[in-house]
Amino acid sequence: MLVRNGKTNTCKRWWYQATLLSGCIAANVLPAQATTDEYARFVIPYERLQSEFVCLDEQTMNATFGIPLFSLLVGVFNPTMTLIGGAPSLTYDNINLLTMDGGITHQYIFDSVTPSNTWEYKLSIDLAAVDSSNGNSAAGRQKTINKAKLAIVSIVKTAETLHGAGNFRVWIKVDNLPSQSGLTGSPVLTMPLTTPSTGAMWPYTSTSPALQTYINETVSSGC
Repeated sequence: MLVRNGKTNTCKRWWYQATLLSGCIAANVLPAQATTDEYARFVIPYERLQSEFVCLDEQTMNATFGIPLFSLLVGVFNPTMTLIGGAPSLTYDNINLLTMDGGITHQYIFDSVTPSNTWEYKLSIDLAAVDSSNGNSAAGRQKTINKAKLAIVSIVKTAETLHGAGNFRVWIKVDNLPSQSGLTGSPVLTMPLTTPSTGAMWPYTSTSPALQTYINETVSSGC
């Protein structure tokens, strides 16, 4: 129950939370089939102007929810509008690193909710444009690999803002990465997407070791 301006509103919660499944949403309507508008948070990487640290930032969008995570990936993979102070007129800048060097596309594959209210998502991201922009030198390939890691981190952190730690799993297939031979850091997992039961590809969660490794390698500790 929410209280706003002294009034109660028993169903004014985000529809995608598991607690709504027995209340505000009719029992014969699956969450992924409903749509609603709400302000929601998504996560992007950006570079600080002075220190050039790469950090994560939560931004807010007016999202039209169908499938929760995929609704917010519109924000994750598109330019932002950050106000520039001191300009003679209102001016905005895009700070989302995922939209630079050609940008990243994503594609929906599958979503479901388990009986224990764990949200499961499967998607692919395509780095073809980033790879083409950065080139095949060692420095260019390293930049592309780091961009892929930041994309994965942003997706999983966005899922965490939606569902909370421990309430989701995300399988991510990564397409069109360059060779990772001779580069620093851990490799990005690019194996074909399979069903969870095969064990061929583990999902990302809030506590995934691979996710924490990607964060340590790409996000500054000074953030």
